[in-house]
Amino acid sequence: MPRVSRGSYSSCFFHNMVQGINKEYIFNQNKEKNKYIKLLKQSLEYDIEIISYVIMDNHAHLLLYVTDVTKMSEFMKNTNEKYAMYYNYINNRVGVVFRNRFKTQAIVSETHLYNCIKYIYDNPVKAKIVEKPEEYKYSNFTEFNNNALDKKILNCGQFSNMEKMYENESKILDTKEDELNYAKSIIDEYTKDKSLKNEDNQREILQMLREKTNLSYNIISTLLKIPKTTLWKVDKNKK
Repeated sequence: MPRVSRGSYSSCFFHNMVQGINKEYIFNQNKEKNKYIKLLKQSLEYDIEIISYVIMDNHAHLLLYVTDVTKMSEFMKNTNEKYAMYYNYINNRVGVVFRNRFKTQAIVSETHLYNCIKYIYDNPVKAKIVEKPEEYKYSNFTEFNNNALDKKILNCGQFSNMEKMYENESKILDTKEDELNYAKSIIDEYTKDKSLKNEDNQREILQMLREKTNLSYNIISTLLKIPKTTLWKVDKNKK
């Protein structure tokens, strides 16, 4: 599908992701996470509301409610430039801090919206940092206001027209690290009471991972610690 320019989106909700250059841990220290959160609060100056966010060690996810996409671009640019100056100063370094300007994805349906919110808040849970989203300090989970969001959904009123137009863009915007952590959480949960020495179980966990992630056979093989040839065999011998 051809890339759609940011200015052509008609959604009011956007899922944005920023990541450190070379996957560098640009939010590794607590003070760095707190600084980025402080900078995010300037969003009101751009008439932008942050619905949900999470700051991880090397990337951050933001779900924004905007009425002018150009203002969103200005907000992200300003926020990241200020943070880059701060990060370089406290770490006595020079050069690029962020991998790129930012990745963005228009939210195309109410289901997509709530899946995105859950995805954002589940990041530290899938990474095994906390057991529950509310335990993570560097997100706004405890401040999330569902009633206020419902009003914004009504005000937006564009999902029904957009859903078909952008049907191929409804996949949650993530990083490979997010996906790996998600896969590991699936495996950890599965192996609590099932052995991966059993062929039927190997087939079942392989199917789960292929349905829920876009990971290759090579990566799945490494995560499961099962030879790739064995996975091919159990997959081929489906009952």
